Amino acid sequence: MLEKGVAFEEVEVTQIEIKSLLDKSPMGKVPFIEIKEGFLSESTAVPGFFENCTADEPIIPKDPFKAA
Repeated sequence: MLEKGVAFEEVEVTQIEIKSLLDKSPMGKVPFIEIKEGFLSESTAVPGFFENCTADEPIIPKDPFKAA
């Protein structure tokens, strides 16, 4: 998100917030992000979401070998 220049708020997850965490990330995965459509917590979905939203400034190269 820093590389893309996307504004965000970082919120620390603590033991007290476990129920709230599971409402947002049912598998308990962190980090996760909240967007207007809901929550994303899969490590491949989050960067893919930002890559698709800001396609004019790609971080992931088009070449499959370079991307890997």
